[in-house]
Amino acid sequence: MNQLSGLESDSLYTEVLQHSHQCVSYVKQFQGRQSCMEAVKRQLMGPSTRPVVIYGCSGSGKTSVLARAGVLIRDWLPQSQRSEALIFMRFLGTSPASSSIRQTLKSICLQMAVFMSQSETELLQTLEDFRDLVENFYRMAETLCQQGRRIFVLLDSLDQLDASDGAHSLNWLRAEQPNNMKLVLSCLPELHGILDTCQRLLENDADAFIEVRGLEPSLCCSIVQQMLETRGRCLTASQWKLVQSAFNECSLPIFMTLMFNEVVQWRSYTPIESLQHTVRGAIIHFFGRLEKQFGTLLVRHSLSYITASRNGLSDVEMEDLLSLDEDVLGEIFAHHLPPFIRVPPLCWTRLRHEIGDYLVEREADASRVFFWYHRQFWEVAREYLFVDSAHARATHSRLADYFLGVWAGKAKPFHCPTNLAAKLSRQGIAPPTEADRQVAAQPHTLQMQADGSRRLNLRKLSELPYHLVRSGRIEEFHREVTFNVVHLEARLTSSSRYQLMRDLRLFLDLNESEKGDWNAAVDAERVFNAIRVASLSLGHSSLALAVD
Repeated sequence: MNQLSGLESDSLYTEVLQHSHQCVSYVKQFQGRQSCMEAVKRQLMGPSTRPVVIYGCSGSGKTSVLARAGVLIRDWLPQSQRSEALIFMRFLGTSPASSSIRQTLKSICLQMAVFMSQSETELLQTLEDFRDLVENFYRMAETLCQQGRRIFVLLDSLDQLDASDGAHSLNWLRAEQPNNMKLVLSCLPELHGILDTCQRLLENDADAFIEVRGLEPSLCCSIVQQMLETRGRCLTASQWKLVQSAFNECSLPIFMTLMFNEVVQWRSYTPIESLQHTVRGAIIHFFGRLEKQFGTLLVRHSLSYITASRNGLSDVEMEDLLSLDEDVLGEIFAHHLPPFIRVPPLCWTRLRHEIGDYLVEREADASRVFFWYHRQFWEVAREYLFVDSAHARATHSRLADYFLGVWAGKAKPFHCPTNLAAKLSRQGIAPPTEADRQVAAQPHTLQMQADGSRRLNLRKLSELPYHLVRSGRIEEFHREVTFNVVHLEARLTSSSRYQLMRDLRLFLDLNESEKGDWNAAVDAERVFNAIRVASLSLGHSSLALAVD
């Protein structure tokens, strides 16, 4: 049990396990793509030392191809080399430790160090300069290769990385990798100029680039038919005609999944006049179906919180947020007043179950949270839900209030729905005007351990700065984050100097007109620069912050 407890608290173990779990989920329904997989196999098993770049439009199946390659690599190798192969796989942007190229390379280096000496791990803890980190990444890979290892590094969705440390300009990428090391990358063709940069770096080596296109319409129909059969379902001839027409317009894997989840609900007598022919249209149609089934406000506000979150939200956080949302409670309690003014747990549970695999559970800030499984869902949700900028700002503001603990342990005003208020009045009951929503408190320190160590509130430390800036509450951002030594020290202790600098950058990257008080902005930049140059002292102890 002690060993299991230690693994759960091991951030590297958790990171590797999360990406391994995602890999399994991505290849669960994998079919076809023989020519594409053969091209990947030729590059990975061939003599070339250049990176392999998998590219294609959003939703074309790049991630599934890369994940499938990760699963098949050992089968492709000769029997004698399989035990010596090391596969390092990261689905970028799906965890805090894979959101930047610095954190990603450091995480992979730490994973490599498991197969090397303890001194390598200790060295990594002191590396601050990004160029030194890149050099160390290639040095460690080459050392392992010289020891007879076969190294495979697979990085999916470079466009999901933030732009820090030249992630998109690829100044960290070498055109030639060490012998016995293969590097596989995937990216969108038009975002951040990543593909163009790769083509210049690799001198347009055609063999190094593998394009993933949409599936054949006939294959889409065949896959959907097989999936229907596993559910004991079938379609009428007229219904199949509509499905085939839709796949003739769009045959991306993500569209095929959306279509299957739509048609699996049809009955033979279901009147269907047309289907959506684009991914965006299919996602919006899906949102509309959820609104009809569960209520417009519950669905829109729940999806707004998920979309606006920095790293996703847990079940408890979502229930708390909905319990603090007067609009949602007004819709749910239109005709009935429960003993406690709090959203019924089944409301979010049923909605999440209906959304299904479009939300993925992942690790963030030592918690299990839910977030969109595909970039297109996040993009369409943001466009669909936040067309009104006031709603976007209000959503971030509610999230900020929650992570500030504004309503923890105190009554919040309650606006009783008109129909319910009239019903209560007829019964001689005074409508409630306020209620404690029983939401979690949000201190910086959740628990003091017997040995004097602290269990810090990682969720607050990560989410609060983001939502204060996005909601335009700049004065509170300075008070709660920039000039709050408790928050700064806790953030340094719980994560890293780099993560704290990312938080402060949220403010520094705003337009001048959005920064508010000029003197506070100048002081904020001074705090940022002080933390930036104090790498040695802060690396030794976060308590040195006050001195620096």
